[in-house]
Amino acid sequence: MNYVYRRRACAFIALVALAAPPQAQTRPGDPADAAAPVPPTRYAPYIAATPAAPAVQSPPQAWKALNALVGTYDSMSSTIDGAAAAPAPPAPAANGPAPATQPAPDPHAHHRPKAAK
Repeated sequence: MNYVYRRRACAFIALVALAAPPQAQTRPGDPADAAAPVPPTRYAPYIAATPAAPAVQSPPQAWKALNALVGTYDSMSSTIDGAAAAPAPPAPAANGPAPATQPAPDPHAHHRPKAAK
């Protein structure tokens, strides 16, 4: 059954291809022939096709606010003035010195050379 539809489809395509009017085929001219016909060159300037940019006020009216915003930008942490800053350390106790704490062990101590015996 499928075979019949394939044959009909092929016959239809062949009929359409044969019924189409022949298209004029032009051969390109010989590149060595100086008198060979050449199609005309079409030029469309890019500037004419590009829309004009909107006019910009110079300087912007809010330049002081923009400068203040840029001044608060912290380039090392990619945040604006402490927006994602670390929490502040706890305040020391008011009734005496802070308790002594042991220093943290050196995580790189295993890289040091061992002492000679």
